[in-house]
Amino acid sequence: MKRAPLMLLLTLVLSLCLTAAGSAETQQDLIGTQMPDFTVTAIDGETYTFSEVLLEKELVLINIFATWCPPCAMEFPAMEEAYQQYQDKVAIIALSLEPTDDAETLAAYAEEHGMTFIVGSDIKTNLAYYFMVQAIPTSVLVDRTGTIVYIGVGAVPTADGFVQLFRSFIGE
Repeated sequence: MKRAPLMLLLTLVLSLCLTAAGSAETQQDLIGTQMPDFTVTAIDGETYTFSEVLLEKELVLINIFATWCPPCAMEFPAMEEAYQQYQDKVAIIALSLEPTDDAETLAAYAEEHGMTFIVGSDIKTNLAYYFMVQAIPTSVLVDRTGTIVYIGVGAVPTADGFVQLFRSFIGE
């Protein structure tokens, strides 16, 4: 008898969580849907709103990572190299899901890894939750219409891997 209220509460919480994630059951269910707008304060102190960044670029790559993640660290040089080739068409927003990765920690990490794109924390944006991230790095590509066109889990070890991904959606 005492379990009934608890079960009702758990059912309510679960249904709210599913609604918050756009009722998607898997990450792949989010492909083809519209990316929700968000704002992030980057390590440079600037505030970036996703919809405004998208107005200036053909693609936005959102990368969910953590500073303690070796595969994340491995892919950042390749990501940076591809970004240098495509920064006129592609924006990159790298967001750490680690709660202890404050602005100072992230700034030191970005400098160490040569990251010149937008870097910030996912704590307020909560995109790791939205994208049901279970492994990092997770990369999400959004096209100029705001549509999620790609979600990939795992490191991309070469710049060519990112270049090919960008070319797939830019129309070159």
